Amino acid sequence: MENDSMMLCPLVDRLIDPVDCMENRDIKDEFIPQEYKKKEDWKTICENCPYHKY
Repeated sequence: MENDSMMLCPLVDRLIDPVDCMENRDIKDEFIPQEYKKKEDWKTICENCPYHKY
């Protein structure tokens, strides 16, 4: 479902729900879905995302 609160995730290059972003930031790396870890430097990309601090 796409709505105004969706955000562009640089890990998957598509809009995601803010809840997905929040969950990925707050859980252990091994529990983050593989689709978010496909890019070689995924952790750095996530940490540098403007949404990471919210």
